Amino acid sequence: MSDQNQTLMWAASESDPSGNGTNEYVSLKLRNVLLQVNCIILLLLGVTGIPTNVLNMLIFHKMGLGRGTNISFFALSAADLVCGCIYVFLAVVMMGQSRLLDLGVDISDFRYLFGPIILSVSAFISWVTTIISVERCFCVLLPQRTKDIFSEKTTLSLIAGMLLVQVSVIIASVVSKRLTITRSTLNNQSQVRLDHSTIDSSVFVSLNFWAASLPTFICLLIVVCSTGFLLVALTKRGKWLQSLPSSGNNAIKKNKKLMYVVVAISVIHIICFLPGVITIFVSFAVTDFNPFEPRSKNLYLVLSSFVGEFQALSSVVNMFVYLRMSSNYNQCWRNLLHLPSRRVFPA
Repeated sequence: MSDQNQTLMWAASESDPSGNGTNEYVSLKLRNVLLQVNCIILLLLGVTGIPTNVLNMLIFHKMGLGRGTNISFFALSAADLVCGCIYVFLAVVMMGQSRLLDLGVDISDFRYLFGPIILSVSAFISWVTTIISVERCFCVLLPQRTKDIFSEKTTLSLIAGMLLVQVSVIIASVVSKRLTITRSTLNNQSQVRLDHSTIDSSVFVSLNFWAASLPTFICLLIVVCSTGFLLVALTKRGKWLQSLPSSGNNAIKKNKKLMYVVVAISVIHIICFLPGVITIFVSFAVTDFNPFEPRSKNLYLVLSSFVGEFQALSSVVNMFVYLRMSSNYNQCWRNLLHLPSRRVFPA
């Protein structure tokens, strides 16, 4: 099938309200209903995630970036902020695509452009979460050497290394795609279309699977294992703390609180990123599933919108975990917002 014929089929499927013209997995009518619901949820989560993560970054900066842990949490908040901004934009795109909002121009193909960017940002978030989780495991196994192993320089190098890799992936992915502005013959509306003839399938798989999706999956496995280890360690340490004199427990209790934060963040990461990993692997494993083909297009758009909701939720709830479990964060949060101080957690 020629690229011109494919473009005509996509345009026809977008204009056919019955959605029966191309034998899709998901009809156009059902797709629009699901996208309308999901885009509202995604917009709310994205808008909420932007100020919360800006606040997170300010607080961790105020707490001091001289510690590897604070650097990692700062980087995690920065990545969540980027995710929030992207999801706000994608929610607006989905509103126009599902006919919930008349944008005056069809920019639905921007979803294909921002998809690889989301994959790379997710890979970076998974990497930072892995660093945080593994660092806490070393606090249990080698408490005297953890600060030397995960020093400020080492943590910065690990984060900067993955950031450089994923930025390179994003640049290569964006450069490999070309957007064109056309005018629809069906409704005379301006359209921003992705030129599918410029997409090389081997490059697409290399960038989206090997460079972004696979590292996310590997990091997720490591986070699952390290979280299980920390849960067992926390249970044992809780029994051990009861046998120690209360006067010598302050440092241990603070470390325990930080472990609880790490476990909570790791569990949230697993729950919110697992649907995306599963969807990505299924899409690559199913041979007849192609997000650029009319038959699979609607299903891909619906699945990606659900995955986006989970990831956007992850970027929002982290702040509430910090508030609940970290006394230092809680105090800095109150100072920054000029709220009355109260001792939620004993120092």
